[in-house]
Amino acid sequence: MTRRRGWLPVIVGIGIGVNTARLRGRLHALDVIDLQGGDLPGEPAAERSAHTRYVLLTTPGIRLSDEQRRAATAHAHSRGLDVLDIVPARLPPGRVLDLARMVDPTTYRASRLARGRGAGFALLVDRDLLVRAGVATADRPRFHDRTEITDLTEAEMVAAVQLGKRHAAANADLAVLPGLIGPDADDGRGRLALQQAAYAWEPLLRVLPALRDGAILTGASAR
Repeated sequence: MTRRRGWLPVIVGIGIGVNTARLRGRLHALDVIDLQGGDLPGEPAAERSAHTRYVLLTTPGIRLSDEQRRAATAHAHSRGLDVLDIVPARLPPGRVLDLARMVDPTTYRASRLARGRGAGFALLVDRDLLVRAGVATADRPRFHDRTEITDLTEAEMVAAVQLGKRHAAANADLAVLPGLIGPDADDGRGRLALQQAAYAWEPLLRVLPALRDGAILTGASAR
């Protein structure tokens, strides 16, 4: 029995290696927004229409320059997206790991049944989608007729991503924005809020890493 338990950390270690490769592959599959692609082709009127089409939602402290916003808008518009989760190019390691665990970029857009998930810091949403969803109506001044909203909590950002994916199942995606900086550190509260909202209907996924670590400790103590 002891010998069997001694194999447990070996098996778990192999599983961790495979999972690490899987998560790394997901991160490499993320699109990267071209900062030189902010000029949309076509007539000037069409370009102005594209740049006013989207509402930018961010959490406090996340700021996009005019160049970054134009590039993100052009990226979303050229790919026919109604929702674009903008992933900061620099994030704390824990947030990078959370993103890789939550989203598979290779299937996210095509999977109409996928739950809306993202980095949770910045989001471009089609203005008409917000109206159709009943969010940007005249009786809700926080969202009505706005081009940018900069005070969303991380739980609200998760809700916005989920709303966007629900109303634009095949036209929601993620992309990394070069030069955009996320929080320098994470005290855990933001990650907890994000995980609670993202895994509200899948609580087991939040505890799997702890179960894995427990299995390793159990196997190590058996030696």
